[in-house]
Amino acid sequence: SILTSSMFSGCYSLFLLDLRNFVTTSLKNMKNMFSRCQSLLSVDMSHFDISSVTSMDYLFSGCLSLISLDLRNFNNLNSKTTFSMFVNCDKNLRLCINNEEETNSLFYSFIYSFL
Repeated sequence: SILTSSMFSGCYSLFLLDLRNFVTTSLKNMKNMFSRCQSLLSVDMSHFDISSVTSMDYLFSGCLSLISLDLRNFNNLNSKTTFSMFVNCDKNLRLCINNEEETNSLFYSFIYSFL
């Protein structure tokens, strides 16, 4: 299994990240993975296999500049915890879920339904 907890956490100057070749089939813990990446603008996680992930707490916490997030493959969410995934994120965050672009308010409902 792969533990990505806090993998990029605190990378304050990181604004672009190419995760297209990131192998995700064995991901278990994504807690704080991108937390405090204050300059991060966009993340495409549409190809992520998150079926084995058990924790996503604070995944994007403190990503102050994050404006675009592609989560189209997050429909197989089995995570046990998703606490404060988007705490302290930009209010204008645009999400792409299930091939549709949505505002963060819809995604908050989506996440809360799994708590």
